[in-house]
Amino acid sequence: MPSVIPLVFFSFLFAGTAAVLLVPTGAVVKSRGVVAFSDYDLTEFLTGRLTFSYYRNSESSGADADVYRVGVGLSYRLLEWLSFRASYDFSYEDGTLAAVVGSTASRDNHVRHSVVIVGFEASKTYRID
Repeated sequence: MPSVIPLVFFSFLFAGTAAVLLVPTGAVVKSRGVVAFSDYDLTEFLTGRLTFSYYRNSESSGADADVYRVGVGLSYRLLEWLSFRASYDFSYEDGTLAAVVGSTASRDNHVRHSVVIVGFEASKTYRID
């Protein structure tokens, strides 16, 4: 039986956005961050993903919040167009944006989020020449 070399993909992304929040203050929040992730083909049908990211959200009033995130996920291809996916993401937010209802810029928040997602993904690739 021939040996199969597993495929490993590494990606890095920088993103920046600005948004006007629909709150009484009309504050502008800028978000800049980096995302790094790696995909690893565990078997012909099973792929694992590891993700790290950091975002800095800055409000026009001077309040800031840093968000750190790590995620792991598995995807199992059932059919050419159908996959089963499961993932876990943990994020930690350090800081406070004053535009958020009920918060003040002088109080630090240390917010932890854990998100588990389980589901199916249906997708089809089309090539247009």
